[in-house]
Order: sequence, then structure tokens, then C-alpha cells
Amino acid sequence: MGAGFFKGQTFRIHLLTIFLSILFIICGALVTINVYMGRDAAITVAERHMGTAIESISERTQGLFREIQTFVRTASAMRALSMPPGVDGHVMLPMLLEAIHSLNDVDGMFIGYADGSFLHLVDLADAPAWRERLQAPAEASLAVRTILTDENGKRISRWTFFNADERFVADGPTEEASYDPRGRPWYKAALDVDGLAWSAPYVFATTGQVGLTVSRLVEGGGAVIGVDITLDQLSQFLGQQKISRSSVAAIFNRSGNLLVHPQLKDFTFSNIQTPYGQSTAIIIADNDDHLMKSVYDLNRENGWIKSPSYAFSVDGENYIGSSLPLPSEIGNGMVLTISAPISEITANVDKITRVTLFFSLLIVLVSIPLVAYVARSVSQSLTALAAEAERLPLMDNSAPARVSSRIREIGKLAEALATSKAALNTFGRYVPKSLVRKIVQSGEEPVLGGERRMATFLFTDIEGFTTISEEIRPEELIERLSRYFSHISHVIHDNGGTINKYIGDAVMAMWNAPELCDNHAAAACRAALQARDIVERFNHDLIAAGEPPFRTRFGVHCGDVVVGHIGDNDHIEYTALGDAVNVSARLEGLNKTYGTTILVSEAVVAELGDEFETRFVAAVAPKGRAAEVRVYELVSARSVVASVSMGAAV
Repeated sequence: MGAGFFKGQTFRIHLLTIFLSILFIICGALVTINVYMGRDAAITVAERHMGTAIESISERTQGLFREIQTFVRTASAMRALSMPPGVDGHVMLPMLLEAIHSLNDVDGMFIGYADGSFLHLVDLADAPAWRERLQAPAEASLAVRTILTDENGKRISRWTFFNADERFVADGPTEEASYDPRGRPWYKAALDVDGLAWSAPYVFATTGQVGLTVSRLVEGGGAVIGVDITLDQLSQFLGQQKISRSSVAAIFNRSGNLLVHPQLKDFTFSNIQTPYGQSTAIIIADNDDHLMKSVYDLNRENGWIKSPSYAFSVDGENYIGSSLPLPSEIGNGMVLTISAPISEITANVDKITRVTLFFSLLIVLVSIPLVAYVARSVSQSLTALAAEAERLPLMDNSAPARVSSRIREIGKLAEALATSKAALNTFGRYVPKSLVRKIVQSGEEPVLGGERRMATFLFTDIEGFTTISEEIRPEELIERLSRYFSHISHVIHDNGGTINKYIGDAVMAMWNAPELCDNHAAAACRAALQARDIVERFNHDLIAAGEPPFRTRFGVHCGDVVVGHIGDNDHIEYTALGDAVNVSARLEGLNKTYGTTILVSEAVVAELGDEFETRFVAAVAPKGRAAEVRVYELVSARSVVASVSMGAAV
């Protein structure tokens, strides 16, 4: 439409065109922010949750294997175990009974000897299949099988049963033994390997559970000790780590064998020939799981390195994933992965986009006749309403401009614009609205890069939050956590700080970025003290209502960091990078060690002067940092500090 179109047109046409353009800008801004920022925010949150889940799985997996590895290494160093058992048992049997009674996720423990003797221990407490097969007495909790060669050269097998106190209960029947440990893969592998020998996962014949075997040559030779590890509990734990409805966590090794998966029994086991005989394994390439094949291929192509986040596509479905190679001493090159469909992660955002688009178009349609009528008699209100529309992309949640007019329709148009603003502000709850507004007001151009700046950082964390989250329903937890965050965020904002991110139940706030802040260290300390007090009152109400309190720890540190925008061309995030950020987080964690609530660094104390009362605690080297930091407890403010009431925070 050229400029000549407007020549000779009435003012009504001009106003109608302008008003419709404003409304379309509102719709475009609303939908654009929804699509780009909403999806990126949802994926960012999912990636954060994915990182938390993968670390949790890693800790659980390493804990399981390290416990058993430690036992096998320790036991293999006992020369007494290299002596075969006798008719009366084995001199080390009490130690072995105590060990299998205390180990978790173990199907059995055994020792094979060069003369063909065999010692096999089973914990019957949680093994109904073993109890049924052995027809164990009701009071039996432990079973021991001994295979010996009698004076006639015949191999004899006998089961002996013990109770939970490891006292003898009864002997089972004696029978001729066909089992010879010297021919088993776990025995042969331990003889050839300098250290621990690991098998591929297979189905245990007695229990039907999926597991693997770790074995090692006993010092002095002549014997191999082994442990059967069940993977069912670990597989169930992986199934509980959900990023979305269809997300999948799994563990495989670099040889392409699937080790742990929530539906491990749904995969096909293949017979494989090893240097030690016939065995079984779940070979990813031989199964029809395209997701596992893609994840394995990606990790192999990337050289098995840690990948916090990567995107890929399987059968037309886009996924995000994360991978973490487990330490080399855990298994045979194990890699932990978790993947989730992007469509599920952004489902809520896409729904909001459709609703927003519908209401935006509805507003446009409703406003057309209203604007046409108002345009005939009104022009002076146009400037005020246009200015209001220009503030919408900035997500300004201030009260709408008051437009005075004797014409009722002008008021309706103002109400329609206010409705659009309310809808946009509602969406703004899903993005860091205050941070966007501050960046715009500071005049910084949102481009990739940053600048060095002295800044102060505050980290908070709720003591025992994992336990609290297990004790109450998720709906109640979210409601209480929202009230808790509301109190803390008001205190931080009132003291000139910016909340950079919420990390689960933790808050990371910073001062002197993106906006400059005089005495930013003091402002952060005031915020910490006020937050401590308001959380105490909040906890008092929780305790009075019979609810668990949110006891909060704080860490404050200042130093030079690089602040600015990081990301890519599609998504930019304003954040801070540097040692000061990590130190403030470590200080928060040290509260648990020293029984304090607020810990600040020497750098912060140097900036405070005499305004605050502090107490020296210790000089420590925080985790991941070589240099020591002198740590102080922030006790109170010596000067008169305005108190923050619960009402003001709400």
C-alpha cells in the first residue's frame, strides 16, 4: 500500500489504519515472544532438570558399583580366601556371610578354586526365587553352597542354611555336582585380567533378573572371587528419572552393549562368543530400538566425551539429550545417557501460543468496529494509547495509562488494550520479565559477548529440601515454594538485586549487573539479613500449621566476573561467569559444615566497613578451588536497617 493511498483520505481512515497496526504489533509481539522465548525457556529448564537427573543417576550407579568393587578388591587381597573350603566349611565364612548380608543389589557371592572346589553364598531375605528353588527353612536368611571332591574323586554339592544372625539352621541334601567354576567365563576372565573382570549383562537362571558379574583373582593365586550384581533396582531408578512423559535414561558401554534400561527385559539378548566361552549380551545394533541406536552412534562419533546437551532426530521426532561417561574404574567404559522428545518439553508452551494467538486475533476482531467508531470523533487519545502499546514488548506491568474522554467507546478501546497488556503480562510469568526490562533500560545491546565487572553474588538453598519434597505432595510443595520464592525475590529486588536464575529450590542473585549498584556488597548483605528474618517468620507460620520449615542457608561473595550475553543466534541468556560465582555457591554449602546461616567471604567483609557485624569462622579452600578463602558469618547490621514486613513481601 503506497503513500498515495492516504492522500485525500479522511482522518478516520488514518486513525483506523494506525489503531489496527498497533493491535497487530501487539499480537505479533505476543506470539513472537511466546514462540521464541517460551520454547527456549522450556528447553533450558528441561536441560537443567536433565543435568540434575543425570548427576543423580551417576551418583546412584557409582555408589552401587563402588561398594561392590571395594568389597571384591578387599576380599581378593585376603590370602586366607585362596585356601579351598573343607568338609567343615571355610575359615573365612563368617566374614563372607556378614559381607553378603550387608551388600545391596547382589544376587550371589562365590569363590572358585583351581582344584574345582566352589563356595557360593546367597542372601535369601529378598530372593523368593532362591528360597523356593532351595526349599529353604522359614527361619533361614542366608544359604551357602559348598562343592568339594570326596575321596572317590566324586564332586559333591551341599547347601547349608543360616539365620539372620548368621547362626547355623540346617543342612540341605547332598548331591553330585555338575557345576565346575573353572569353566565359567567369570573365572577365566579373572585369570587373564590384571584387576577386576566385568561380564556383559545376562539373565540370572534362578531369579530371572538381569545383572552382570564382577570377579577378581585372589592374591596368592588358586582362587577367583566373584559377585553377581542385579540391575533391576537400578533400572527402576532410571525409569523414575523423568524429564518428560517419554524421556528415557539408559547406560551402555562403548562396545555397544546395553547395560541398564527401564525396559531392559524387552530387549533381545544375543549369544556371543568370548575368549572365555559362550555368553549373552544386549547388543544395541541387534535390537529395533532406534532411539538407543541414535544415542549410541552420537556418543561414539563425539568420542565418548561428556555432553551436557545435544539435539538429534529419530524417525522424524526431535530430541534433546545429555551424556555422561562414568569413571573408568566403574565397569567397562560405561556411558550414562538421558533423552527426551522436544515436543513433550514444549507442549505447554505450544498450547499457550495457540491460546495467545486466538485471544490476540479475537481482540483485533472485536476492536475493529470499536476503533472505526472512535476514530470519527477522537484523535487526542491516540498518542496515549500508542505509547501504551509501545511499552507492551518491554513487558511493563505498570498500571495502564488513564485515558480521559467523554466518549464511551474510547474507554472500551483503552480497556481492550489493557486486556492485551494483561494477557502479555500473564505470559511474562514464564520468562524472566524483570531481567529483560533491566537489560533494556540499561541500554545494553543484547549481543553475544560480555565485559569484566566487579559484582556481588548471593546463593540461597533450602536445608533438607530433598527430604521435604518426598514427604509432601508435589502440588503442596509447589505452592509453598512459590510463597517462599515470593518473599525472597521481593527482598532481593527491594535491595537493588537481580535474580539471575532459580536452580530447583536455590536462588542465584547478583548486584551491580546488569545495572550498576553503589555499595553492592552491602546491598547484598542487607538482602541476606532481611531474607533470613522473613524466612524465619515464614517458617514460624509453616511450623504452626504443622508443615516442615524451609530452613535457608545463604552465601555471599564479590569479585571480578564477566557479565553479558551467552548463547547462540537463536537464544541469548544474560548471566555472569567467573570464580566469584562458584565461590558464593560454595560458601552457601559451607553453612552446613559450620552450623551457620549466612557466610560471606573476606572480599565482602572488606567492602562493608563497620556497617555490619561479622564473625570470623575459618580459612578454607572451597571445593574446586586451590586458594583459601577467609570465611565470616554475617551476624547483623550495626546501622539501622529498614525492616521488611511479611505484608510488604507478599
